[in-house]
Amino acid sequence: MGENVILEIKDVCKSFINKKVLKGVSFSIESGDILAIMGPNGVGKTTLLRMITGLYEPDSGSINRAKVASDENYCSVLFEFNGLYPTFTLRENLTYFQNVKRNTTLPLSDEALNILKKLQIDNELDKRIRFFSKGMLRKAAVARAVIDNPRLLVLDEPFDGLDIESHSFIVKYLREWAKEGNRSIIISSHNVADIDRLCNKVVLLKDGTVLRNTTVDEMKRETYDGYILCIEERDKDKLEKCLKDLNLHYVNSEKNVYGIEVAENDIIKMLSYLKENDIIVVEGRKRVRDLEEIYLNHYEVR
Repeated sequence: MGENVILEIKDVCKSFINKKVLKGVSFSIESGDILAIMGPNGVGKTTLLRMITGLYEPDSGSINRAKVASDENYCSVLFEFNGLYPTFTLRENLTYFQNVKRNTTLPLSDEALNILKKLQIDNELDKRIRFFSKGMLRKAAVARAVIDNPRLLVLDEPFDGLDIESHSFIVKYLREWAKEGNRSIIISSHNVADIDRLCNKVVLLKDGTVLRNTTVDEMKRETYDGYILCIEERDKDKLEKCLKDLNLHYVNSEKNVYGIEVAENDIIKMLSYLKENDIIVVEGRKRVRDLEEIYLNHYEVR
């Protein structure tokens, strides 16, 4: 296993009551990576996460985990539920989780207080969890998950039910957390927009096997198909005639600026034609489909 590899999955198989759930799954994650495991319900995402965290053992194949320093823990988990005691205060919750693994009775550490400050809930330390809003609860759950300094954080549907502000804040915090400590995150989520904003790598599962194992950027590059030109409308009739001659149509319009799609092979000819006809191109950019569209195409959902 490479020096920077945090987790290596090799040909992992898992069955339940003669039903094969995972059929030879392989991938790895390195320090600093945020990797998404994606796929429809029933493809084995939860089973795979439970094996990564040690709750299940594979029937065959191997799960190789990096060694960690004495002041680190290998893995921490945040599933859909917050895992906090509602009648405890935030301080009591985090003090308990801080000490339970270390078998100590120490007060909340400076490192834990710094985490709460970054999450902007340090002023809520002596407030009972049952009185927290959903956003505050999720921040507290994130603090609980990272308080023992894990090298790998496993998240399962971590953003359900959050308002936009809390959602955006936690996504930003997790990106910075992974980067600053050379840590890694594995996330399973049905929200493709979350994956697009948070992750740099993605594993697509289908029928218990790996359909794709690549980077988010590479998936987008593979599906880029030409350009969108934004054209200023001065003479609408003239513009429509030019587009008709080139067999092109508007894809959008806003404040007298029109967007048209142009294939890569046609871009030079198109720009020359527009210039000859005194039509101004305000902006040109590559057309890249968003991750949700790419995801649906991989699973042949229309």
